[in-house]
Formats: sequence, C-alpha cells, structure tokens
Amino acid sequence: MIKNIEIYNFKSLKDFKINLKRLTVLAGSNSVGKSSVIQAILLSKLTVEKLQQYSQLDSDFELDKKLKIPLNGKYNLNLGNTLEVLSRDVNSNLITFKISEAGNSAAILHFDARDNKQDVYNLELNNYNISSDFTSLKNEFYYLNSERLGPRLSYDVEQLDYDYVGFQGEYTIQILAQRKETSVENFKTRGFKNLQDSKLISQVRAWMDYIIPGFYLDIAELEGKLKKAYTSFSKSSPTNVGFGISYVLPIVVNGLISKENSLFIVENPEAHLHPKGQSNIGYFLGKLVNSGLQILIETHSEHVINGLRRANLESDDFNHEDFIINFFNGFDDRNNSLIKEIILDKTGDLSSFPKDFFDQVQQDMLSIFKLQKK
Repeated sequence: MIKNIEIYNFKSLKDFKINLKRLTVLAGSNSVGKSSVIQAILLSKLTVEKLQQYSQLDSDFELDKKLKIPLNGKYNLNLGNTLEVLSRDVNSNLITFKISEAGNSAAILHFDARDNKQDVYNLELNNYNISSDFTSLKNEFYYLNSERLGPRLSYDVEQLDYDYVGFQGEYTIQILAQRKETSVENFKTRGFKNLQDSKLISQVRAWMDYIIPGFYLDIAELEGKLKKAYTSFSKSSPTNVGFGISYVLPIVVNGLISKENSLFIVENPEAHLHPKGQSNIGYFLGKLVNSGLQILIETHSEHVINGLRRANLESDDFNHEDFIINFFNGFDDRNNSLIKEIILDKTGDLSSFPKDFFDQVQQDMLSIFKLQKK
C-alpha cells in the first residue's frame, strides 16, 4: 500500500508531499493540482512497466539506454510536451517522484526534462532506485479516467493481459460477458448486503440497482467472430438509457473484480449521477476498503464523501484512521499547491471544514437570504 508520494518540479507540484491511506479522497476546486497527483502515479506506473519489460528492475541502469516515458497515450494521459509538465520558475530540469510504501520500500524516479522544446513529448528516465520489496506499481492496476466511454450499441473486444474494464470503461461489457458466472473477488466484503449469490452478474445487478434504482442489466454477450460485445439494460439499448449507467457501471465491475492488494483509482465517480446515486457510489467504494484494495478518489461531490462516511460508520471492520481527505486549498507564494488534511473521527465526523470545502450551499443560502432581506 502506498503511504505517501513526494513530487518535485512537476506542474504545480514543485516541492510537494501527500499522504495516502487505504481510502484517500482528493478534493478542491479546479486546476489546483489534484489531477497532477494522479498523473504522477500514472507516469510512475508507466515507468515501472517499461523497466519490467526490459528486465532492468534488479540491475544498474545503463545510461546509454535511457528510457523515454511518453507524456501522451496510455492511461489516457494527454500532458502535451515537456514545457507543459516542468514546473515554471524552477532552477532544475529534473522531475522527481518518490512513492513510499509502509516500511522503507520505495520507488524513486528521476526524469530529465532538459530538452524542453515544443516538439518533445517524452520524459527521459535519468536515474531510479526501486526497492526489491516495492509492490504497489508492479501488481495489477485499476484506473478509471474521468472521461469514460459513453453509451454504445456494441463494444470492441480485446485480448487483455489481465481482467480490467479499461481506462475509460471500454472493456466493461467484455469482462461481464467473460466472467459473469465467476464469483466476486473477496465476496464476503464486496458482496451486496444479504445477497448470497456470489456470481459477478448477480452482484453487478444488485449494486447497480442500489446506485441507480430501477436499473437492470439484461445480458452481456460476446460475438467472437466480430470481436464485439453487446448488452441491453432493462430491455433497452445502451444508447437509450443515458450516460449515468455507462459511467458508473465500469466502477462497479472494476471494484468487484480488482485483485487484492492492488490500487484502484477513480476520477469523478459522481459524473452524470443524481445526488442519491452519488452518495450510493461513494458508499459502494467505501465498502470495498475492507476487501484488501487501496482506493484513491478524485471528486467534486460532497455526496460521494457522505456515502464514504456512511460505509465507514456501518462497517465493524472499517478503521476511521484508514480514511483521509486531502483538500487542495490554493497555492503558496511560490505557486506551489497547498493541501489540508481532513480526517474522520470514530463517529464519522470530519476534523475540519475549511472555507470552500463543500460549503457552497451555505454560501448560496446566505447570499439568497441577504438578497431577500433587500
């Protein structure tokens, strides 16, 4: 499990450290550094994958074979060129990520952005040090981008290295079709309330009906010759049921199939959902914490956070110390992102409510009251 991340000279994260728990929420206004933390993890994951590919994790790095790490492409990264990712007004061309686990294991990655011309779209791995017992980025990895795949009449099928729904949910129907009769991972902790049927298709139906009342997944089938997958929802095609279902279904499927001790990152789980659905998807993600996953959520929804709190209070095994909210609260005088840690107590209350932390309703009501008094 990742304990903390240190980031240097990457976008607005010039000299930055953030603590992670088993359940971590990134919150705050737009363009304050939340997505940059996730992008740093994704670039680190890409780097570890390349090192594994070249079997260099346990050998000295050869300087004449520097690896180039693309800033665009996999994991839906769209970071542009090196000018876009190197922090402004810094005296170094070195970008550094240090990802630490419990104990002393860590992955330290140094990237060179020296050749920062407008047509350079890769970071060059300058040096690295990865502990032999570091595991967080070597295992199966589950990430869902905020821009997920909308409704489709059919879905492409691919040969996957391991079961996951894709970074935009594009393989969700394929995974359902292939694994619908298999049991859910860690069923005792991920299963829906008192439903004893552990099959993936049954659990997906139950959780989806909880999040979006009235939802029913009819079928999920493959057409092998065409490399396509098909589905229908409540006897309707996906294009006739709206974006909410196609955006939340990958979250549920990924959560139910994710391997134990892996990292599951979800951006904006509330997208296209009614407030009740936002609270219920938060509850679902909170229930996953006891099943051996580390979950990182970026959200703009107080309803998601309240759903997470409900899951915490309902569970006898959920330790409130495993939950942290990192509230991104503007910038310091060096234009470096600032965060305030908010934790839960035993009763599910938050340790603080800083200004602009989901207090917009109160601010609006105060403005409305003043205007009414006029």
